[in-house]
Amino acid sequence: MATITTRVVRRAQQRGVTVLTRRQWGSRHPAVYAWRRRFKRAKQPADTVVQHITVTFDSGRLVGDFKTDMRTIERIGYERFRSGFSYNFAVDMTTGMVGIGMPLDAKGTHTVNDKNVRGYSHDQNYAARAIAVLGMPGNQLSDKAAESIAQLLAAMVEQGAITEGFDYVPHSMFAWKDCPCDPTRDRMPEIRRRVRRLLSADARAEERKNRR
Repeated sequence: MATITTRVVRRAQQRGVTVLTRRQWGSRHPAVYAWRRRFKRAKQPADTVVQHITVTFDSGRLVGDFKTDMRTIERIGYERFRSGFSYNFAVDMTTGMVGIGMPLDAKGTHTVNDKNVRGYSHDQNYAARAIAVLGMPGNQLSDKAAESIAQLLAAMVEQGAITEGFDYVPHSMFAWKDCPCDPTRDRMPEIRRRVRRLLSADARAEERKNRR
């Protein structure tokens, strides 16, 4: 049976998003993810998606470089938390290429509600999912990357990984740090509106199909 991550990725690819699996980008810790899926289960579906930035060099203009970047992020997560890739997905800020990180049904290591924001649990790693843009502060989020995030979020809604009315919030809402930085944070409302339009268009297409 296909996992929730597999189903989301398949749908995102149908939507035209280039997605690399952990095997394709060369994950060094496959056993960690299998263990976390078994013993660190995440809430399903999530009602919040937290946007992050990796603060790593975005060399993803070439597939080989993107793979190296993904392994770097995984190494950092493993060294800090022994969890491997902290986020569920990473999106290259230039090309829009997506890499799979933490499985969607496993607890990540991305967000703690240090500001005690009301309405959100302290450990958002169980309740929320995380997408990180792969880049450094000051890097601009390309239109391709913004579209990839929107299409990925729409796929997550369609496959039941997140609720349709999900909150899409920056990491800085919970943490005392500038993450994911203004170039991405400023485009988040636009990305959220794009998700609504995509889902509405899909619903209309499905309705027309059923009328035939």
